[in-house]
Amino acid sequence: MSWRYRKYRSYSRSYQPKFFFSEKEIDFTTEYLDYSQFLLQEFFTADLETRQKLSNFYIQEYGSLSFAYLKRKYSEWANGDYHLTDLMKERITSIMPKFLNDKAKHKLGIHEFMASIKNTVKSFQTSQKSTFRSTSNLKQPQEVVSIFEKEYEKIQALTIRNFRFNVLTEEEKEEALEISKYILEIKLQKAFDQIERDFNTFLPFMFKFKRGIFSDSYSITAFNLKVDITNTGIDDIEIPKFKIKEIETNSRFKEYSDK
Repeated sequence: MSWRYRKYRSYSRSYQPKFFFSEKEIDFTTEYLDYSQFLLQEFFTADLETRQKLSNFYIQEYGSLSFAYLKRKYSEWANGDYHLTDLMKERITSIMPKFLNDKAKHKLGIHEFMASIKNTVKSFQTSQKSTFRSTSNLKQPQEVVSIFEKEYEKIQALTIRNFRFNVLTEEEKEEALEISKYILEIKLQKAFDQIERDFNTFLPFMFKFKRGIFSDSYSITAFNLKVDITNTGIDDIEIPKFKIKEIETNSRFKEYSDK
């Protein structure tokens, strides 16, 4: 979450920037969310009905005297005129999840949905890089097909990851997983399509040469593969087409799913 405070210069003797807890949107381009800051933001921008519920609960938990202190300092904390103590911050962030309104829960849901997709794709690609960190020398181009098919099977075996916030339904979690798979399938297919285009371009031409005159190899950077193509014809390779089904989304995050 991009937590951006509003600040202005104070021209008093001891200059200090002033910070306000004003409502800011979650930055969905990042995977990280500062949950404590999000809860503080929701606390200081809560509507009157939510404030009343918070007040009643706070009095029950910490007593009237403690609430009187919070009430007295509320505006100063919200406007940045007084430092929010660690104790008060801890209390606010511990009770605020119980009083998040539908709008706040929706924000968390979108963040969780998007972050899940990004984390799943990123985690898979990191694991993929680790698997292919060393160069592999292949004797036959058909071995490339086998490697791509195994990667496709790994994508299909992905499961739902742990979610930080309890705001998504099981269907929404499953949808996030299916979108993650779809992205990885498209990336895999595009990489393989490029290899297919390359093979179709130069293998027929190279096959005209007499065998034994030269040797050559084809490098696949994404998977650290080097393929011996010296005595290979295009007819020797069976090019698969992975079954990539279009994603149909019907959840409250449809606009993000479509993107």
